[in-house]
Amino acid sequence: MRSRGFTCLLLGIWLGCGVGLYLAGLDLRQSVERTFRDANPGAALRIEKLGDRDSRLLLRFQTDQEYRRFTEIWTNVQFGLALLFFLYLLFGTGENKFILGAVLGLIALVAIQRFFVIPEITGLGKLLDFVPDSDPSASRGRYHVMQSTYLGTEMAKWTMQAALGMYFSARSRRTSRNAGNQLNVVNKADYGHVDR
Repeated sequence: MRSRGFTCLLLGIWLGCGVGLYLAGLDLRQSVERTFRDANPGAALRIEKLGDRDSRLLLRFQTDQEYRRFTEIWTNVQFGLALLFFLYLLFGTGENKFILGAVLGLIALVAIQRFFVIPEITGLGKLLDFVPDSDPSASRGRYHVMQSTYLGTEMAKWTMQAALGMYFSARSRRTSRNAGNQLNVVNKADYGHVDR
């Protein structure tokens, strides 16, 4: 039972950190607009001197750089966490092949993000850093496709993590509810019937 509780804890931390980073990224992208909306007089003067368009591009560049860095770090951490989670389930618990296969599916999703999606988003993002949204760009469509791919893989991961968490949680409750009802019965010809 302790191993199942620990498994649920690991899944909860993994899922919570992933959702938290995604929400922080959304908030970080909105911070540029908040800066313009809530700028104090000193900042407003400098924004006016630099120009609205260039100020917006510079601030967006800074927030995009931060988000890319956080995403790359989290993806590396997540890849290691996924491998450790799989090894823990493989050697530390007696889970069936279906559960191990589901965790391998999680590892595959993280690997797709780590080695294909994130590098592509980073490269295209750097090309688009100083291109205003109103200007046409051949890379913008591909960038949006890769962002959608990243969101799709994240949602698939979250769904699998939540399903695994529910499986382990339900199994843990079932085991603890029946723990006192099971006896190890020894019924041998030499000993008669013994409950221990």
